[in-house]
Amino acid sequence: MPQSIGAIEASGKVHPRKGFGFRRHATTVSADSDTRSDPRTLRWRRTSVDITVSERTDGIVVVDVGGAVDVYTAAQLRSALDAQIHQGRTRLILDFDDVDFLDSTGLGVLVARLKVVRVQDGWIRLVCSSEKILRVLRITGLDKVFPIVAAVEDAAQNPSASGNTAAAG
Repeated sequence: MPQSIGAIEASGKVHPRKGFGFRRHATTVSADSDTRSDPRTLRWRRTSVDITVSERTDGIVVVDVGGAVDVYTAAQLRSALDAQIHQGRTRLILDFDDVDFLDSTGLGVLVARLKVVRVQDGWIRLVCSSEKILRVLRITGLDKVFPIVAAVEDAAQNPSASGNTAAAG
């Protein structure tokens, strides 16, 4: 009879209380991940984020973000935004068109940095046309907090507008 994965006592029996309710599962491994040849080990999906920062001639900073913004990569986004904010650049456009995953940690970075720039009379505007990311923003209500547009030029033309063209509908 197969035993469930759980706490196994020295005798080899499954502990009656600790042996149930704990499951191991392997996650899908992306092509760029570290994989081990032993099938008994857990495999973890390694995520990555690409961040490119540029300043426009009008002083607006465009932060182009690509990949996954999650618990593993949110610190990189936070650092990139903090570097700009500490230099006094508080008018930020975050281009999320190449973001394929956004979790609550990434959302937390966005909200926290928005609070910081607002204190300094700045703003953050999102560029996003990915329905997957827009859905996350709608579900969390952040489409009402961040102006979201479909292109960087739209975000730069009227950064104080509260309209939300990409997320409407």
